[in-house]
Amino acid sequence: MERVGEVSGLKDLREELRAIDSQILQLFARRMAVAAQVAEYKILTGSPVRVPKQEAAVLARARSSMPPGLEDYGAALVRTLLRLSRERQYELVLEQDANWQLVRALPRSSSDTLAAVQGEAEKACMQAFPQSRILPAEDAASACALVQAGEVDGALIPRSQALPLLAEQELFIQASVATDGGFFVLGRELALAAEADQASFLVELGPEPEAFALVVDLFADLNMPLLNLQNLSPFAHQTLYFLEVAAEPENRRAQRALYQLQHETSFVRLVGWYPTLSQKEGSGLD
Repeated sequence: MERVGEVSGLKDLREELRAIDSQILQLFARRMAVAAQVAEYKILTGSPVRVPKQEAAVLARARSSMPPGLEDYGAALVRTLLRLSRERQYELVLEQDANWQLVRALPRSSSDTLAAVQGEAEKACMQAFPQSRILPAEDAASACALVQAGEVDGALIPRSQALPLLAEQELFIQASVATDGGFFVLGRELALAAEADQASFLVELGPEPEAFALVVDLFADLNMPLLNLQNLSPFAHQTLYFLEVAAEPENRRAQRALYQLQHETSFVRLVGWYPTLSQKEGSGLD
């Protein structure tokens, strides 16, 4: 059992931390206001939001200003401040970027005719899309060949096989079918399905830890659930990642995330905005 003096001392320390936090938050609000002014300047001049050389100088200054033993903590704090500053600047820049629209005149996806690999995939396809005409295929490559030839609207492929195909071919996800292993419906064009609630990207990241943290922290800051982040390097010559998040097409935060990724990574491609269907749902994509 804690002594009264210990409890009182801990309470006093927590009150001191609370007062310090209040000061930090006030300074943070001031910093973000200045960052907004920086964004206005960059909008007028067409300057990039991220300037690595400037950020490196700020981090070096943070390390040198900390007492011994706290250098890494100081750098981590400033790195977070820089990240949040960039996110705010991208938000403001995006509002003024009339040439960038994510969901603009996207066609509606169709599921009138689908291909599926014989067996479990074909069975799942018939259950999820009972109104569709199903063409059996020998394997995933054959099913996708039917898509590329325009003979079917899409191909229902096991997720594990669909990911390398996304990396290798210009295909897009039109739906996800929830089963133990899971399936994707792949089509030839980026299309918008009714009740879409998930978005997927292919993004190329560098080997440095900061590149991976960019993606994880960005979606965490925007309060967007990250459903899947998978390295596709064994399937491609690039360091590609498959990224899946929970977001509706109207979600402005998802658009902000894609906008920032387009500016801070060497490659990013939206590969689908789609619903998750159950095998017994039978709602199709129309």
